[in-house]
Amino acid sequence: MLIVTISSVLALPAYANDCASGKSMGDRMPLKVRLVPLKHIFRSGQPIVVNLSIRNETNKPLFVSRLAGKDFIDIHLSGPGENKEVRWVGKGKIDSKAYSPSEFTVLKAGEETTASRTISTKAGEGFVIEKQGKYFIRATYSLGPSEYFAPMAGDAKIPQGCFESAPTTFCLDSCNASDK
Repeated sequence: MLIVTISSVLALPAYANDCASGKSMGDRMPLKVRLVPLKHIFRSGQPIVVNLSIRNETNKPLFVSRLAGKDFIDIHLSGPGENKEVRWVGKGKIDSKAYSPSEFTVLKAGEETTASRTISTKAGEGFVIEKQGKYFIRATYSLGPSEYFAPMAGDAKIPQGCFESAPTTFCLDSCNASDK
């Protein structure tokens, strides 16, 4: 079994400032990242769950994360009121650890991988979502330097750079008619 270790010093901060654009493979972005809240309105105390997906938009096989953990996806959450970033509690929002090949997949053209994730505080970790109103959310996917994953990727291409979902919203308890 091949294990690859990613150092948070090398893999994550290096890409934090380079997320304005993923690198295209031809005339379009190689990945489409989607983040969709399970519902538009959540009630206080309810787990806030989002669905994540990564879709191969090229005609070449791409090596990507299965999205099984909180690795490689950074969720940005702000709101309500002054639209400030919502506080995160617990360990870091993105893990850095040893990875097994089973945590990755190769997507053929048009294929996608999906996962659901609870983003509200659960077991002492998550966003502190307490204030009633509208929240703005988006996700950024970045695998990190390709040389770390090349031994597992085989002939598949490793998408470079950062890929962002379109921003979307959800509400806690209620939204004004104009919020929907």
